[in-house]
Amino acid sequence: MGNLKHKKMENGKYKKGNFYYYKSVYMNDALKVKLIDKQEWDSGEIESLTFEKQDKSVFMIKKYELKYVSLEKPVVDGYTFEVEFNSFIYSQIEESAGQSYGLIKIIDDKLTKGEFSLTFVEEVKDGRSRRFNENKPLALKNQAFSYKGVTLKINNINLIGTTEQESDYNEYFNSNYLVSVSVSYGDKMKDGGLSFNCIN
Repeated sequence: MGNLKHKKMENGKYKKGNFYYYKSVYMNDALKVKLIDKQEWDSGEIESLTFEKQDKSVFMIKKYELKYVSLEKPVVDGYTFEVEFNSFIYSQIEESAGQSYGLIKIIDDKLTKGEFSLTFVEEVKDGRSRRFNENKPLALKNQAFSYKGVTLKINNINLIGTTEQESDYNEYFNSNYLVSVSVSYGDKMKDGGLSFNCIN
């Protein structure tokens, strides 16, 4: 019964008629939305929330998307952090990461440690030799990157393999790395800082 009370107390934060901010992965900015309906399971757990946008259009989110709802406009999210982190990588080793997988989730879920993959893509034209130095990204080990109150430290980075993609004219080589990190989060920082007043 105590667990049900806890769920009811948490669900009390979602009140019809109140305004919230919704920002999912890959959205450039948060939407200010009004809660117009709330559905709960018999256990008291949230099933779905229905919001109205400022243009009066309506959308629904499920339980697994509650992490994208906050009382205050979020400043740092996984997508924005990943973009800034990729710029940091270039500033350190003068190579651009083609893609990463897992970093957005670490930041959006406010994890304090985790692993993600990092891929550097090299285009090789006309059968020429590769020029990418696969040891170069290893220099990122023990480096720290901070952005608006979130500090990510690279504890380790390892090359886990190279894959090759052929096209009609050129070849593409993907150098894949596994990166283990620890992350710390500030409460209120300068320049907007972080919004941690999440509701979930």
